[in-house]
Amino acid sequence: MKWFAAALVCAAVALSACAQAPALPADPAAIVTERNAAFMAGIAAGDSATVAANYTEGAVLMPPGMATVEGREAIGQFWQGGISAGIARVELAPGDVIATSADTILERSTARVFAADGTQIDEGKYVVVWRKVGDQWLMAWDIWNSDAGAPTPTPTP
Repeated sequence: MKWFAAALVCAAVALSACAQAPALPADPAAIVTERNAAFMAGIAAGDSATVAANYTEGAVLMPPGMATVEGREAIGQFWQGGISAGIARVELAPGDVIATSADTILERSTARVFAADGTQIDEGKYVVVWRKVGDQWLMAWDIWNSDAGAPTPTPTP
C-alpha cells in the first residue's frame, strides 16, 4: 500500500510541474512579423535609436565581414552608420519561425536592403534569436550574410 501512496505523490508532483510550465507563444510568426515591422519602420525613418530599441540591452549583432557588435548602444551606432551610408529601406520576409520556450523564438528569414532612390543594395538571409524581456519581444542575437558573397580576387600575372 505504501508503494501506491508513493506513486500517487509522484504523479501529483509531476502533474503540478507540468501545469506550472509557461506556455509557448500562441503565434510566434505574428510576433516576429510585428517586431520586424517596427525594425523596418525605424530604418525607413532614418532613426537608429528606434532600430536599436528592437534589441535587448546585451544583444549581439554579427554582421558579415565585420567584428561582433555588442550592446544596444553600439548596435544603434552600427545602424546609424548604415543609414548614413545610404540604407533607406529594409524588407524583411519571415521564413521559418519557431518558439522553443515561453521566452525564446528562433527566426530564419530573408532580407533586401534598398537605397533612397529604390536601388537594391543587397539581398541575403539572416537568423535572429528573439527573447521576451518583460512583456516585449526583442532581438538578442542577430546574424546575416549576403547572397552576393565576397568578391572574387582577380589573379595577378
